Amino acid sequence: MGELIELGVYRRKEATKTVQRLNAISEIQQVSNGVYVSSAAFPSYDVLSSGDYLSAAQFANAGNRLRRDHEYGYGVMSSIALKMVQASAEFGPSSGETGVFPVNSYDDVYAWIQKFTQDPAYIQGGSRGRVLLDRHLVHSALLESEGVTPIKPVPVPVLNEGERQVVRQLFRQESHL
Repeated sequence: MGELIELGVYRRKEATKTVQRLNAISEIQQVSNGVYVSSAAFPSYDVLSSGDYLSAAQFANAGNRLRRDHEYGYGVMSSIALKMVQASAEFGPSSGETGVFPVNSYDDVYAWIQKFTQDPAYIQGGSRGRVLLDRHLVHSALLESEGVTPIKPVPVPVLNEGERQVVRQLFRQESHL
């Protein structure tokens, strides 16, 4: 039992270090637990190669590999991002201060992410590609949705079967690289 507690403490410390490291990258801003936005239309190679994020393009590729179209993968990414914002609202502090844009509540963050990932007017400007998800929290959400209870620093959303298929494909695709 003591080993599990030590493992939990270690993972929380690592998660804190990861958040601090990510917040140190001025190109990336956290808008909610697990949801980040790049200030550039196309996140830099340094950001994408860090291994800490999942991008819209990766979700689109996973959707294509499942023999569905890339829009399906984008939709799954959007759905997970919105669920992460909801999880933050339910379990997080009441303050909606993010540093990216002025917000009054998590409802504002939710509406903003929804526009950024689903509104064609925003998407044409490359907004969808600017949204990044925390790889570790998405993996924790997958595990929890499949009945494994991982030790995690923040609440994660429950994924439906379609979302689990895309996320499984995304991680399977990466393991072959």
